[in-house]
Amino acid sequence: MKKILFAFVIGSLLLIHPSVSKAAQSTEDFVEELQYSWFNGYTYDDHRLIQLNTSRPLEVVSIFKRENEYGYDYMIYVHELKNGEWKVSYRRPVEYMTNLSFITKGRMGATDKVLIGSYEGSGNFLDAYLIGSPNGRDIKLMQHKSSLFQGGAWIIDGVLFYGSGSIVSQKYRVQNGKVVSAGRASGRDDRLISKNPKIWLGLKMSGDRAVYAGKKTVYAKVGDRIGIGRYGVSDTRGYSYRLMSYDGSSVLSYDTVRPGMTAMKRGTAVLSLEPEAYGDAVEIKVIVR
Repeated sequence: MKKILFAFVIGSLLLIHPSVSKAAQSTEDFVEELQYSWFNGYTYDDHRLIQLNTSRPLEVVSIFKRENEYGYDYMIYVHELKNGEWKVSYRRPVEYMTNLSFITKGRMGATDKVLIGSYEGSGNFLDAYLIGSPNGRDIKLMQHKSSLFQGGAWIIDGVLFYGSGSIVSQKYRVQNGKVVSAGRASGRDDRLISKNPKIWLGLKMSGDRAVYAGKKTVYAKVGDRIGIGRYGVSDTRGYSYRLMSYDGSSVLSYDTVRPGMTAMKRGTAVLSLEPEAYGDAVEIKVIVR
């Protein structure tokens, strides 16, 4: 009976943790070993070094995955060096996702937080997990968001912004170890997450419909940044637009981290903007000279 129980316990541990040694070693050595580890069909996918609490060295946040009939199952781990050994101080399973990845990280409160998530479906619905420490010691899930249409997330200046495209819908900060609202999102926030572009393609409400408030021919110089969002900096209403580009010559470069475009070279690009997603489109010509 004892032998059977012992075998069950060992098997359970193998199901929970990657097959890496706990012996004291440098972060670089530990990460290298982690990249070749596996357990119960899960293999290494990605990692980041992040200061989630006040200990040293930096924590290793890793993502492991295994294939299932619909996509992938994932495991999120936070590895921490404690008393000379690397230990798993946090873990979370995430099932039936297509591409779980690191979305954003940054300082919120006294330490860094990391947002890990996946984009699902034709609407790019974001499902995301904010992981960090509320007290500088323990690491836990601090927030979970799901089904954010055309979702995006950015940690900037201590604030976590969620948005649809480049329209900020929610914003949060950490206060006394808890994630709390940082107020209503507005057009000022749209500009912030887009790096305060020189050229702004604004949206406003006309009655109960969103409309484009700018010119249909826009002139830019090489290096200028172009953004889209609420026309009024104090506008707190919600918008959901779609943007398509007919730019075969790569006049504009699209930022995949912070919403916006940069004029890369002289030429003309044509943007098709739907102020109401899947509604009537407005054609905007961008001439870079």
